[in-house]
Amino acid sequence: GKAKFSFSNIQIEGGAFAFDDQLKQGTQKISDIKLGVPFVASFESSEEVWVQPHFSARINDGSLIEMQGKVRPFADLREAGLEVKLDGLDLTGVDQYAATLLKWFGANDSQLNTILPNLTNFGSARDLGFLAA
Repeated sequence: GKAKFSFSNIQIEGGAFAFDDQLKQGTQKISDIKLGVPFVASFESSEEVWVQPHFSARINDGSLIEMQGKVRPFADLREAGLEVKLDGLDLTGVDQYAATLLKWFGANDSQLNTILPNLTNFGSARDLGFLAA
């Protein structure tokens, strides 16, 4: 049979990474990363416990993103919830990336303008071209 495994109480505290954004000639930074995963396993349990995975980080200018989950993964009726907090998070820096990806998936300009209202600020530089055929 398949090997059974279980990892518990996985945590990252104070993680960070920087993305050298050569397309936009800048650097994107994510710092103060905190990640908590109660467990990862290849088998189920008979215990109907609540677990609370979480993630938080500071983006570029210090804007905070936090996600707190609450899950009952082994109950007969599985339940889950997620609370997301975005404190001053400016996502306009990723609009061009999102537009490029959505265009590749078939979105037209009208749809892109609806989904990403700040995209018009980038003029003709809406599509970064990294998915060009």
